[in-house]
Amino acid sequence: MLLAHKDIKVNEWGAKNRTSLSLAARHGHDDVFRLLLDHDDIDLGLADISGMLPLMHASRKVHAKIVRLLLLYWPSSIDVKDNFGKTSLMVAARHGHLDVVQVLLEFDADVSLKDHFYQTALDCARERKHPGIETLLLQASAEATRSERSGASSVSTQTREQATKNENGLANSNYSFHSDHVTLYLTGPADDEIAGAYDSPISGPLERSHSN
Repeated sequence: MLLAHKDIKVNEWGAKNRTSLSLAARHGHDDVFRLLLDHDDIDLGLADISGMLPLMHASRKVHAKIVRLLLLYWPSSIDVKDNFGKTSLMVAARHGHLDVVQVLLEFDADVSLKDHFYQTALDCARERKHPGIETLLLQASAEATRSERSGASSVSTQTREQATKNENGLANSNYSFHSDHVTLYLTGPADDEIAGAYDSPISGPLERSHSN
């Protein structure tokens, strides 16, 4: 078999700097794609002349099975951008591929990202008049907003709880008052007497007693 040949270069670029993996993803050749994906030397991160990864080619050409397979192998590639700042989600939304959009959202694609033209995936769907995708992205955006608010609320609650603990800890701390310093505060001593008091080992009128 050709792929088993020791001199085969599976990552070599062809026209428009597209690798064999990108071409298989673009044209939906599932069997070839799986063989390439299993090759020890295959590089999933090689982009073509436009900065498009194999994931973007599959997203553009409505090959949902290949999209899912790529994300299982390399989930962190989901929000990688091409030379125009577009993600795979933007590409799929722009070309009206609802099933691909669903897969990308399943893998937590970021709906808030913008390309170099300040467009989100939702903007792409609206511009090309894909109402089904628009609805799906609106739902995903609302869910992301709820999650962010829930996370912020959780952090705020933890902060308040920690502040309460700190306040209670301060209130419950044991302080020992030294009678000579209390007398100084109550009677208003001369400046030289105050200076003398602060020259003593005790640095102030209150000294925290540690009982461990």
